Amino acid sequence: MYETDIVIAGAGPAGCTFALSVSDEISITIIEQKPIIELGHDWIDGFDLRIVKNYEFLKYVDKISDSASINFYTPDGSSRLSAPLIERIDVDRKILAKNLVSALKKRSNIQFIEHATK
Repeated sequence: MYETDIVIAGAGPAGCTFALSVSDEISITIIEQKPIIELGHDWIDGFDLRIVKNYEFLKYVDKISDSASINFYTPDGSSRLSAPLIERIDVDRKILAKNLVSALKKRSNIQFIEHATK
């Protein structure tokens, strides 16, 4: 039986980033319901660069583009409001998941369990 100090439910960006921020001296088990190949959503997200910098998240991100603003639309699409976001980047969630899992696999103190069921 494997002994662990911390168990993380879910291999999303928050769980993976937390696991990578923990000392190598602490054992971690990440339990994920999906197979590794299916991690990450099929869309691009915008991240506030100031937040991302604070958590050393950028080294796992393949930046797609800088976003100068974000657009808000009325439900019927007839009106738009554009809000400037100078420090924002667009990130492909599939690539982010792949990079995070790759980093997790390099750490000997982290065990990854995929296909976990209830």
